[in-house]
Formats: sequence, C-alpha cells, structure tokens
Amino acid sequence: MTGLSNRRELERCLESWDALGEPYAVILLDIDHFKAINDTYGHQTGDQILKLVAAVMVHCAPADAVCSRFGGEEFVILLRERSLDTAYRMAERIRRAILVSPTPYSGTLTVSIGVSLYPEHGGNREDVFQAADMALYRAKGEGRNRTVAAGLSA
Repeated sequence: MTGLSNRRELERCLESWDALGEPYAVILLDIDHFKAINDTYGHQTGDQILKLVAAVMVHCAPADAVCSRFGGEEFVILLRERSLDTAYRMAERIRRAILVSPTPYSGTLTVSIGVSLYPEHGGNREDVFQAADMALYRAKGEGRNRTVAAGLSA
C-alpha cells in the first residue's frame, strides 16, 4: 500500500550489511495518535496518512536509504555509513516535512522519531533497534512531535 519495502526486504538488507560489518543508522518513526485518527476519520483516511508519511520519507531520504513500513503506523529508515548527526538531521527534516504536509483531515499530523547507530548503540541489530525504540519512546514521553537520538541525555 505504501510502496515501501516490506520487513522481509529490510531483514535481507540488514543481514547483508551485518555480514559485511557495515555501519548504519536506524531511524524509527511512529505516527503520533494514529489510532485516534483512524477512530475519528476512518481507516481510509488512516491509509492516506500512511501513504503520505511514506511519500515524505522517500522524498527526504537519500537514494541509497532503505525505507520500510515496520508495522502498523511504524516505519524504519536504514542509512548506510552515516553519523548520528547526519541521521538525526535527516530525521528532523522528515519530521518537519510531515508537520507542514496537508492532511486529508482537519488536523496537523505529527510523528515521533528515534535514531540509533550500529555499532555505537549495540553489537547486533536487535540491540540497535532496541536503542532506536527506546529513543522513540523517549520522544513520545517528552511530548511527541520530536526526534531523539539514542545515547543522548535528556
């Protein structure tokens, strides 16, 4: 539906990069209050929101990025050989672009984002994704509509 790669393709990419020992950044993005959007405006509007977020991600990400829907209203972007600062700035560009995008309903759309790096934030992909997930939940806990990098103090 979104035109992004699926989880299987994401896993294949990670396996390849892990086998080569390639460093990479993980950007984990979650649509804020998505259930309320679906409940208020319907699943058709929810589908349009998922497509909008996917389009913004693809537009803002570099050509070599791997953009995937991770599940429900969660998305992931993998960036090969990027610094935390570069990944954070790209995540912020995506967050701001989504914030100003016209929505198919009367409200403003926001996302919360967590960013982590391999191998800095974990020796394996599970740990790196866990670090991005923890940063994402910190972003939500700090009020949503923000990007948080793993390993940085509040």
